Amino acid sequence: MVDQADEQQSGESVLLLDSTFISRGKRYYILRKRWGVLFLVCCLLFLDVFSYSFFSFINDLTSLYFRVDPVTVDMQATTNLVGRVISVFVVCIFGDLLTFRNLAVLGAAGNVLATFLISIGVALKMFGFVIAGMFLSGNSTSILMSLIQLCAGNWFPQNERGKANAFPWLSRRLSQLITNIIATRAMGVSYSEDQLHLIKGNCSEINKFDNLFQEAYACVFGSISFLSLVCTAVSLTYLSGRPPVADVIKQSDDNKSLFNEVDPILAESRSSFDLKRELGEIKYLLTYSPFLIFTCVYTFMIFERPLGDVLVSSLMLNEFSTLNDQFVGAMICIGFVLATVCSSAAGQVLDKFERPRLTFLCFVAVAIVSLALFSICFQIHSVVGVAGAFLALWSVRDGALVCCSHRLTAITANLSRSTRVKAYALPLVGVAMASAISIFMMRVLMRIFNSAVAALFPMPFMIMAMFFYVFFWSHLRDDK
Repeated sequence: MVDQADEQQSGESVLLLDSTFISRGKRYYILRKRWGVLFLVCCLLFLDVFSYSFFSFINDLTSLYFRVDPVTVDMQATTNLVGRVISVFVVCIFGDLLTFRNLAVLGAAGNVLATFLISIGVALKMFGFVIAGMFLSGNSTSILMSLIQLCAGNWFPQNERGKANAFPWLSRRLSQLITNIIATRAMGVSYSEDQLHLIKGNCSEINKFDNLFQEAYACVFGSISFLSLVCTAVSLTYLSGRPPVADVIKQSDDNKSLFNEVDPILAESRSSFDLKRELGEIKYLLTYSPFLIFTCVYTFMIFERPLGDVLVSSLMLNEFSTLNDQFVGAMICIGFVLATVCSSAAGQVLDKFERPRLTFLCFVAVAIVSLALFSICFQIHSVVGVAGAFLALWSVRDGALVCCSHRLTAITANLSRSTRVKAYALPLVGVAMASAISIFMMRVLMRIFNSAVAALFPMPFMIMAMFFYVFFWSHLRDDK
């Protein structure tokens, strides 16, 4: 091992070895820089989530601005999910040819281009450009989510993986919190259903509303584009194809073999492409029972996701006509704050107490009860009850998803770098399908029945997630 004197003499003091851990008989060197890398990629995810979430929080107002039906506005979320699915297969087949830095730059640059297309659509009032921008944003999301899982799962020792897996969820919720505040408050476009009907029948009010929407959007998304460009530039200079610890290991006869044995995640990507090999790794994952069980559990949990970040505003405004986006936005913001606290707590519990099964089951059980109360309060027409049940539901579901990410890290620890990249990307296909199905079905149930019935749609899937997790727990344990 390199001692302190050697490191100082090499001029690499900024990259001093922070700690080591042993995995599969190999010694891994972990840098202080690992948190900086994770933070940078989470910043990229923050900006990407902002672009995706903006229109979802003001669904009805967006439909008024573009003169389309609210169901058509939902298409932007569905198109984003389609983009994620396509990007998943691109990452699985070609991602291993790119370095970590290249993938980060692609994710950041993709968000810049997506924001540019969405801005054109807003300026010209052409929803088709918004759809195209959301598709590109979905492409970026798959890349960034794979990078985050890659970083959190492989550059952190076992006693820090819970916090590392929770950190991206903090970034996502913070992004949605700020997005909601801007969309429902800073834009000054908070209207009730009755006020929206008045605007639709008044040309001067429509023109005033359109101008306000365009001005606010240009200011906000101009800033987002600038920050995305900054993150792109930082990714080019700060990130490398591998953690720079390899550069400070003294290449003596004693540790050359150690360097050569380091897992491929710490090395450069492959320089050649073999389609048969890539497809073989995908086939292996699709027959690897722990991965399949994890994918089912994670997908089942995602069926609840649109309820909180896409449809909750429509559900509440449909049931309570006196409410407006500002009230619902405040409720969602509080939910996001609670979600960040809960996901952080889940990470701490997983690292300190190492009770992943019990932690997951507690979070899911509370989520199921909260979802039931959410529906009941809609039925009895209680605004306070609906808000309270939503806050309880939205706070605990992030903790459950942190537990899922933690299990994915454990069951893929013994796989090769290339296979792990695919393992982090492939579940996003199930996420996209579950989200699209859930959005569609809840919209249909809301129109045929009411908001109380629509809110119950994710319930059977959450119960199945709990059953799969308990029944197949032996497959989800990591090998220690």
